[in-house]
Amino acid sequence: MRRISCRDLSGVLVASSLTKELSANKLQGSKQACRALYGPRRQSRLCSACCSSTVPYRQYCKSTDPHPGISVVGTPDPITWIRNKVILALTELYFDLDLSVEFDRGVKQAVFQVSTRVSKGRFEELRGLMSEEAVADVRRRYNTLTEVQRGHLAISSDDIVFLLPEDVSVVSDSRGRKFCSITMRLWHLTSADVPEDPESTRIFRMDPSIGDGPPKKIITAVYEFHRELTAGADPSWTVTHIWHWKQLE
Repeated sequence: MRRISCRDLSGVLVASSLTKELSANKLQGSKQACRALYGPRRQSRLCSACCSSTVPYRQYCKSTDPHPGISVVGTPDPITWIRNKVILALTELYFDLDLSVEFDRGVKQAVFQVSTRVSKGRFEELRGLMSEEAVADVRRRYNTLTEVQRGHLAISSDDIVFLLPEDVSVVSDSRGRKFCSITMRLWHLTSADVPEDPESTRIFRMDPSIGDGPPKKIITAVYEFHRELTAGADPSWTVTHIWHWKQLE
Protein backbone atom coordinates (compact mmCIF):
# COMPACT_ATOMS: atom_id res chain seq x y z
CA MET A 1 0.00 0.00 0.00
CA ARG A 2 1.32 3.48 -0.83
CA ARG A 3 0.64 6.28 1.64
CA ILE A 4 0.39 9.91 0.60
CA SER A 5 1.71 12.22 3.28
CA CYS A 6 3.29 15.65 3.73
CA ARG A 7 6.16 17.11 5.73
CA ASP A 8 5.53 17.99 9.33
CA LEU A 9 5.04 21.70 9.85
CA SER A 10 5.97 23.27 13.17
CA GLY A 11 5.63 26.56 15.01
CA VAL A 12 1.83 26.77 14.60
CA LEU A 13 -0.43 27.70 17.49
CA VAL A 14 -3.92 26.17 17.28
CA ALA A 15 -5.54 27.70 20.36
CA SER A 16 -7.34 30.37 18.34
CA SER A 17 -8.89 27.76 16.05
CA LEU A 18 -10.03 25.69 19.03
CA THR A 19 -11.60 28.69 20.74
CA LYS A 20 -13.33 29.75 17.53
CA GLU A 21 -14.83 26.29 17.13
CA LEU A 22 -16.15 26.28 20.69
CA SER A 23 -17.79 29.70 20.32
CA ALA A 24 -19.45 29.16 16.93
CA ASN A 25 -23.10 30.18 16.64
CA LYS A 26 -25.44 27.40 15.52
CA LEU A 27 -25.07 24.23 13.57
CA GLN A 28 -27.08 24.51 10.35
CA GLY A 29 -27.96 21.96 7.69
CA SER A 30 -27.82 18.61 9.48
CA LYS A 31 -29.13 16.85 6.39
CA GLN A 32 -26.35 18.35 4.26
CA ALA A 33 -23.88 17.22 6.91
CA CYS A 34 -25.08 13.64 6.74
CA ARG A 35 -24.86 13.73 2.95
CA ALA A 36 -21.28 14.94 3.21
CA LEU A 37 -20.35 11.99 5.41
CA TYR A 38 -22.57 9.16 4.19
CA GLY A 39 -23.91 10.22 0.81
CA PRO A 40 -27.60 10.52 -0.10
CA ARG A 41 -28.14 6.77 -0.14
CA ARG A 42 -27.55 6.31 3.59
CA GLN A 43 -28.45 9.71 4.88
CA SER A 44 -32.11 9.06 5.58
CA ARG A 45 -31.53 5.67 7.23
CA LEU A 46 -28.68 6.80 9.45
CA CYS A 47 -29.84 10.20 10.63
CA SER A 48 -33.61 10.30 10.38
CA ALA A 49 -33.85 10.71 14.14
CA CYS A 50 -31.43 13.60 14.44
CA CYS A 51 -31.96 15.52 11.18
CA SER A 52 -35.42 16.77 12.05
CA SER A 53 -33.89 19.71 13.87
CA THR A 54 -30.56 21.43 14.06
CA VAL A 55 -28.20 20.95 16.98
CA PRO A 56 -26.46 24.02 18.37
CA TYR A 57 -22.76 24.24 18.92
CA ARG A 58 -21.86 24.98 22.51
CA GLN A 59 -21.28 28.65 23.23
CA TYR A 60 -19.19 28.46 26.35
CA CYS A 61 -18.48 32.16 26.64
CA LYS A 62 -22.12 33.21 26.73
CA SER A 63 -24.53 33.20 29.65
CA THR A 64 -27.18 31.46 27.54
CA ASP A 65 -25.01 28.37 27.18
CA PRO A 66 -26.70 25.29 28.73
CA HIS A 67 -23.30 24.07 29.99
CA PRO A 68 -21.21 27.12 30.89
CA GLY A 69 -17.96 27.04 32.76
CA ILE A 70 -15.67 25.38 30.21
CA SER A 71 -12.51 27.25 29.27
CA VAL A 72 -9.62 26.43 26.94
CA VAL A 73 -6.31 26.17 28.82
CA GLY A 74 -4.21 24.23 26.31
CA THR A 75 -4.02 23.05 22.71
CA PRO A 76 -3.92 19.75 20.83
CA ASP A 77 -0.57 18.85 19.31
CA PRO A 78 0.00 21.69 16.79
CA ILE A 79 2.27 19.72 14.46
CA THR A 80 -0.25 16.89 14.05
CA TRP A 81 -3.10 19.37 13.69
CA ILE A 82 -1.53 21.35 10.84
CA ARG A 83 -0.18 18.22 9.13
CA ASN A 84 -3.65 16.68 8.98
CA LYS A 85 -5.22 19.96 7.88
CA VAL A 86 -2.80 20.07 4.94
CA ILE A 87 -3.51 16.47 3.96
CA LEU A 88 -7.26 17.12 4.18
CA ALA A 89 -6.94 20.21 1.98
CA LEU A 90 -4.93 18.29 -0.62
CA THR A 91 -7.41 15.39 -0.54
CA GLU A 92 -10.33 17.77 -0.98
CA LEU A 93 -8.62 19.44 -3.94
CA TYR A 94 -7.55 16.24 -5.69
CA PHE A 95 -10.71 14.17 -5.15
CA ASP A 96 -13.26 17.03 -5.12
CA LEU A 97 -14.51 16.25 -1.59
CA ASP A 98 -15.91 18.33 1.26
CA LEU A 99 -13.90 17.43 4.36
CA SER A 100 -14.22 20.66 6.30
CA VAL A 101 -17.27 21.98 8.17
CA GLU A 102 -19.80 19.66 6.54
CA PHE A 103 -17.67 16.61 7.28
CA ASP A 104 -17.32 17.61 10.93
CA ARG A 105 -21.08 17.97 11.20
CA GLY A 106 -21.56 14.56 9.64
CA VAL A 107 -19.06 13.05 12.07
CA LYS A 108 -21.08 14.40 15.01
CA GLN A 109 -24.25 12.86 13.63
CA ALA A 110 -22.48 9.54 13.00
CA VAL A 111 -20.98 9.43 16.51
CA PHE A 112 -24.42 10.06 18.00
CA GLN A 113 -26.10 7.35 15.92
CA VAL A 114 -23.38 4.71 16.30
CA SER A 115 -22.74 5.26 20.02
CA THR A 116 -26.47 5.23 20.80
CA ARG A 117 -26.96 1.91 19.03
CA VAL A 118 -23.90 0.41 20.70
CA SER A 119 -25.05 1.54 24.15
CA LYS A 120 -28.35 -0.30 23.63
CA GLY A 121 -26.73 -3.41 22.18
CA ARG A 122 -28.49 -2.95 18.83
CA PHE A 123 -25.58 -4.29 16.80
CA GLU A 124 -27.73 -5.52 13.93
CA GLU A 125 -28.59 -1.89 13.16
CA LEU A 126 -24.90 -1.08 12.67
CA ARG A 127 -24.69 -3.14 9.51
CA GLY A 128 -23.63 -0.85 6.68
CA LEU A 129 -22.60 1.89 9.09
CA MET A 130 -19.65 0.01 10.60
CA SER A 131 -17.39 -2.63 9.12
CA GLU A 132 -18.08 -6.23 10.17
CA GLU A 133 -14.72 -6.38 11.94
CA ALA A 134 -15.48 -3.20 13.89
CA VAL A 135 -18.91 -4.47 14.97
CA ALA A 136 -17.43 -7.75 16.17
CA ASP A 137 -14.72 -5.93 18.11
CA VAL A 138 -17.19 -3.54 19.76
CA ARG A 139 -19.56 -6.38 20.65
CA ARG A 140 -16.71 -8.24 22.38
CA ARG A 141 -15.78 -5.21 24.48
CA TYR A 142 -19.43 -4.35 25.12
CA ASN A 143 -20.03 -7.77 26.69
CA THR A 144 -17.48 -7.01 29.42
CA LEU A 145 -19.34 -3.88 30.61
CA THR A 146 -22.04 -3.50 33.24
CA GLU A 147 -25.48 -2.15 32.34
CA VAL A 148 -24.59 1.24 33.83
CA GLN A 149 -21.35 1.42 31.84
CA ARG A 150 -23.16 0.49 28.65
CA GLY A 151 -25.66 3.31 29.14
CA HIS A 152 -22.84 5.85 29.33
CA LEU A 153 -21.51 4.87 25.90
CA ALA A 154 -24.10 7.02 24.12
CA ILE A 155 -22.71 10.41 23.07
CA SER A 156 -25.18 13.18 22.35
CA SER A 157 -24.28 15.54 19.51
CA ASP A 158 -24.93 18.41 21.89
CA ASP A 159 -22.36 17.05 24.36
CA ILE A 160 -19.50 17.04 21.85
CA VAL A 161 -17.24 19.91 22.87
CA PHE A 162 -14.65 19.74 20.10
CA LEU A 163 -13.32 17.38 17.47
CA LEU A 164 -10.37 17.30 15.11
CA PRO A 165 -8.65 14.88 12.72
CA GLU A 166 -6.00 12.91 14.59
CA ASP A 167 -4.72 11.02 11.57
CA VAL A 168 -5.42 11.24 7.84
CA SER A 169 -4.12 8.91 5.16
CA VAL A 170 -4.79 8.17 1.51
CA VAL A 171 -3.59 4.84 0.16
CA SER A 172 -3.83 2.94 -3.12
CA ASP A 173 -3.75 -0.81 -3.68
CA SER A 174 -2.23 -2.92 -6.46
CA ARG A 175 -5.41 -2.56 -8.51
CA GLY A 176 -5.20 1.22 -8.51
CA ARG A 177 -8.09 1.76 -6.10
CA LYS A 178 -7.69 4.66 -3.68
CA PHE A 179 -8.92 4.74 -0.10
CA CYS A 180 -9.07 7.44 2.55
CA SER A 181 -8.99 6.84 6.30
CA ILE A 182 -9.66 9.66 8.77
CA THR A 183 -9.30 9.15 12.51
CA MET A 184 -11.31 11.73 14.43
CA ARG A 185 -10.64 12.49 18.09
CA LEU A 186 -13.49 14.17 19.95
CA TRP A 187 -13.90 15.61 23.40
CA HIS A 188 -17.33 15.21 24.98
CA LEU A 189 -19.18 15.69 28.25
CA THR A 190 -20.17 12.65 30.28
CA SER A 191 -21.40 11.74 33.75
CA ALA A 192 -19.79 8.30 33.57
CA ASP A 193 -17.84 7.20 36.64
CA VAL A 194 -14.44 7.03 34.97
CA PRO A 195 -11.02 8.45 35.91
CA GLU A 196 -10.01 11.91 34.76
CA ASP A 197 -8.79 11.94 31.16
CA PRO A 198 -5.38 13.69 31.11
CA GLU A 199 -5.74 14.51 27.43
CA SER A 200 -8.90 16.47 28.25
CA THR A 201 -7.71 18.17 31.43
CA ARG A 202 -4.63 19.39 29.55
CA ILE A 203 -6.81 21.28 27.07
CA PHE A 204 -10.06 22.11 28.89
CA ARG A 205 -10.99 23.25 32.37
CA MET A 206 -14.46 22.91 33.87
CA ASP A 207 -15.95 24.89 36.73
CA PRO A 208 -17.47 22.18 38.99
CA SER A 209 -19.83 24.69 40.60
CA ILE A 210 -21.62 25.32 37.28
CA GLY A 211 -24.54 23.22 36.09
CA ASP A 212 -27.33 21.12 37.53
CA GLY A 213 -27.66 17.36 37.83
CA PRO A 214 -24.87 14.79 38.13
CA PRO A 215 -21.35 16.23 37.84
CA LYS A 216 -19.86 15.91 34.38
CA LYS A 217 -16.35 15.72 33.05
CA ILE A 218 -14.79 15.94 29.61
CA ILE A 219 -13.31 12.75 28.18
CA THR A 220 -12.15 11.66 24.74
CA ALA A 221 -13.37 9.21 22.13
CA VAL A 222 -11.85 8.19 18.81
CA TYR A 223 -13.78 7.20 15.68
CA GLU A 224 -12.10 6.05 12.48
CA PHE A 225 -13.83 6.55 9.12
CA HIS A 226 -12.96 4.80 5.87
CA ARG A 227 -14.06 5.41 2.30
CA GLU A 228 -13.04 4.37 -1.18
CA LEU A 229 -12.16 7.34 -3.40
CA THR A 230 -12.02 5.51 -6.71
CA ALA A 231 -14.28 7.04 -9.35
CA GLY A 232 -17.67 5.32 -9.37
CA ALA A 233 -17.24 3.73 -5.92
CA ASP A 234 -19.78 4.02 -3.11
CA PRO A 235 -19.28 7.52 -1.63
CA SER A 236 -20.40 6.49 1.86
CA TRP A 237 -18.03 6.54 4.83
CA THR A 238 -17.82 3.46 7.07
CA VAL A 239 -16.79 3.47 10.72
CA THR A 240 -13.91 0.99 11.07
CA HIS A 241 -12.92 1.52 14.71
CA ILE A 242 -14.24 3.23 17.84
CA TRP A 243 -12.56 3.88 21.18
CA HIS A 244 -14.05 5.43 24.33
CA TRP A 245 -11.91 6.54 27.27
CA LYS A 246 -11.92 3.82 30.00
CA GLN A 247 -15.04 2.22 28.49
CA LEU A 248 -14.36 0.76 25.06
CA GLU A 249 -10.60 0.36 25.11
